[in-house]
Amino acid sequence: MSFSSSIKIFLDKHIKEGKKKFIIYPYGKIGQEVKRTLNDYFGIKEIMVLDNRKEIPGGGGVEYLDSHLPDSDTYIILATIYPSFYESCLVIAKKYFKDEQILSVYSPLAVHDKYCKDRLQERGFDFDNCIYKLSFTDIKFYLPLWNKDDMQKFVYLNDSFYDMEALVYLKHKFSDRIKGRTILDIGANVGNHSLYFAHYLKPEKIYAFEAMSDTYAILEKNMRYKCRSRRKTKQRNNNFSRYI
Repeated sequence: MSFSSSIKIFLDKHIKEGKKKFIIYPYGKIGQEVKRTLNDYFGIKEIMVLDNRKEIPGGGGVEYLDSHLPDSDTYIILATIYPSFYESCLVIAKKYFKDEQILSVYSPLAVHDKYCKDRLQERGFDFDNCIYKLSFTDIKFYLPLWNKDDMQKFVYLNDSFYDMEALVYLKHKFSDRIKGRTILDIGANVGNHSLYFAHYLKPEKIYAFEAMSDTYAILEKNMRYKCRSRRKTKQRNNNFSRYI
């Protein structure tokens, strides 16, 4: 079952029960899909969306509820699948809503993994080798912890580099100064930033450092898909790679 179909079934169930007044929280990609389906498919306009990003049209922070307590026939839709974030959203929702007024798009664990796997299948993920290719470039990510690690989940759920806003800022701010020079990526994790730098900033060298051995092994594989040669040494229990 596709993600969109799951949202439709979820909303259809509650609308058939007579529920018509909804608040959507938060307003990430899942919240946007809930709003689109609610508006376009069911013809229902939500009361508002809650999110801390002030630029959202018709939206506001959760503090809005301090002065606008919801009616008993208003329901809040928790539109997130990330377990830790779900729990924090639930705590906030319970301050203003009774349990029967809180609707969860997905259960926080089992369905979350199913959703992640469905998204990977839709996007052509190589499950045998754990390789995911970004749709807008030739860069491939090795994501062996696709169902456990939040950074790896972010890459394929958003079809994007992690921390993309900061990376784009660095590109526009420093690209002329970095081209042909050396970058130090301290705490490189799985290589997200190094891959972006290698592709878009064209440095002469990238020195990527990652202290955790298991994560370093993933970093090595990720850089292998982009860089034409590599050399590694180990020193004082720290992992270090030089990419040319």
